[in-house]
Amino acid sequence: MIPFMVVAQITAGASQAFKVLKHPALAPTFFPPIFLCLAFPMLVWWAGPLWSIAAAFVGSQVVSAAAAVFFLTRLVPVHRKTVKPPEAGLLRFSIPLVLAAVMIMLIHWSDIIMLGILTDSQTTGLYQPAVRTAGMMALFTSAFSAILAPIVSDLDARNERARIRDLLRLVGRWNFAITWPAFLFLFLYASKVILVFGADFLAVWKVLQVLALAQVVLSLGTSSALALVMTGYPKTALANNTITLVVNVLANLYLIPRYGPMGAALGTTAAIGTLTVLRLIELWVLHRMHPFTWKYTKPLLAGVAALAVCSLTNKVIFDWHTVAVLLVGAAVFVSVYVASLYLLRLDETDREVLAAVRRKLERGML
Repeated sequence: MIPFMVVAQITAGASQAFKVLKHPALAPTFFPPIFLCLAFPMLVWWAGPLWSIAAAFVGSQVVSAAAAVFFLTRLVPVHRKTVKPPEAGLLRFSIPLVLAAVMIMLIHWSDIIMLGILTDSQTTGLYQPAVRTAGMMALFTSAFSAILAPIVSDLDARNERARIRDLLRLVGRWNFAITWPAFLFLFLYASKVILVFGADFLAVWKVLQVLALAQVVLSLGTSSALALVMTGYPKTALANNTITLVVNVLANLYLIPRYGPMGAALGTTAAIGTLTVLRLIELWVLHRMHPFTWKYTKPLLAGVAALAVCSLTNKVIFDWHTVAVLLVGAAVFVSVYVASLYLLRLDETDREVLAAVRRKLERGML
């Protein structure tokens, strides 16, 4: 499935360069899991569980690549003509980003690989659901990154630094407004969430809490990282990711033999914290910008209010069936969080964003 995955990612990225975000969202992100959910149950009766998983994964990437190519050809008609080689400046800009992406992949897998080396397969298996569940919070960060990157590049070309700063703060605040309550919910219901995978996984519910905190820390510096890259500092991203990988490996070497899965989670959190601090410092030194404003206090307080209400609600519901607890808890948490934000009053820019989203949804329904 690797060739199809590469085609899908590159082609979807080309669509993103035209500021068309629905195509990159649909092709590599939305279509593959839908295909997996539909194909696996049908294949499992024919080929058995193991081969069905393999076939479904390959099929999902074939669908993703085909959709991405189809979407791009609608934006840019294909013509039979000689393609010019890339300019040297483009290569100088892109090669550090390729290496930085490799470093990110190594960081993503280093805790799992080192758990497998330093412990055993059972411990590694217990850790997997925790790290994957917490990693779902990064979906929001990735979505905001897709929106931010081409816009910042365009603004930088026009030397509109003030608008870049305002955009960083807006996107950073919205990113925090989503990842912060997600962390609080996972922190409060970590034992119930991990119980979905089976009773054996209760051994790592505290690991899920730590990894969820790491995702919040990561979200604080993501907009800064994109601003640095899109304003001409790809080598900075490579240096940051290299330092982060070294910190992660050293931390895991020290912590995993002593604390097992919790050591891997703490090592990952330390590495992500290092990465975030580097990004924020560099953004300030190079551009005299930062993504923070006092407006962050509104989602912060709303999240605390939702946490307090759900803590009281848990005295009644926590002994119910796991699924019931999660459904009721999520409903209460989201209701209190949204109501608290409403009472604290959204800013004008926030209302404009919500209005734009509402208009987009209404056009999609018509």
